[in-house]
Amino acid sequence: MILLLGDIHGNFNFLKHQIYSKQITDCTIIQVGDFGIGFSYKENDEQTLKNLNDFLKDVTVTLLAIRGNHDSPSFFNGDYDFSHLKLLPDYTTLNLEGYKFLFIGGAI
Repeated sequence: MILLLGDIHGNFNFLKHQIYSKQITDCTIIQVGDFGIGFSYKENDEQTLKNLNDFLKDVTVTLLAIRGNHDSPSFFNGDYDFSHLKLLPDYTTLNLEGYKFLFIGGAI
């Protein structure tokens, strides 16, 4: 199953709550921009991403995030590729469940 998620602007606790309370498991979530990363100290953001990845791993959900205009482009260069959380560089293509996706970030 593929789910689409709009702008969360860094509200990762809300995201976790929704996944947990709705018992979402074994799927891919495509977050379509304005993920909300890159506006804190880099070390804090990196720890936040690691914590989110650990949560996603526990519920067997993969989250693919696309850069939005409320994201720092430096986080979407391919360096942040965790087991269950992937910050996708612009123009990434992936085949998911028989469909081909092209991921292009938003304005900067």
